[in-house]
Amino acid sequence: MKILKDKLYRCHVNIQSGFTLLETLIVLAIVAILLMLTTPSFYAYSAQAESKAVIQKFAGLLRMARNNAINHQRLTLLCPSKNGLTCSDDWQEGVLIFEDSNSDKQVNNQEAVVYFQSSFITKGTIHWTALHKHISFSGQGLSGSTAGSLVYCPDQQNPNYANALIVSFSGKIRRANDSNQDGILESGNNKNIVCI
Repeated sequence: MKILKDKLYRCHVNIQSGFTLLETLIVLAIVAILLMLTTPSFYAYSAQAESKAVIQKFAGLLRMARNNAINHQRLTLLCPSKNGLTCSDDWQEGVLIFEDSNSDKQVNNQEAVVYFQSSFITKGTIHWTALHKHISFSGQGLSGSTAGSLVYCPDQQNPNYANALIVSFSGKIRRANDSNQDGILESGNNKNIVCI
């Protein structure tokens, strides 16, 4: 009986554990399938989060400019700026808010710079759809002829993840919505956002 137990013990000890090549390949195939399924949803989540963050930041900047205009009863301009001293053409460079008391769209010595935000857009592009390159608010909070839409497009130019802020003539700021329920938000002209 003892000899039989010793033989069984030795047989049990000599058994090697591990994965066969077939088992390893099956596990790798499952991991690859899971990665393929989760990558698009991760991109969608990341693109939506980036779009929302950019629009929220611009909404705050627009409200700051409008509130300053109303509180100080001075024309307040919001424009793209790289250095915080002059307006430029590219919203990706940064945003400058200043009181433009002489309406020359330039920061002069007697005019207060309300706020400067250096570039915060890490992916994608943003553009202003109005004729003017700036947004202005009067002392009554009106935007007048500078009304338009601030449109954000993600880095892959997919309109499904685009977003926009609409500034009305009365200075009201609202987010784009999807009134026709096609999955793409609409800018101020009630047309789908187009990313170029």
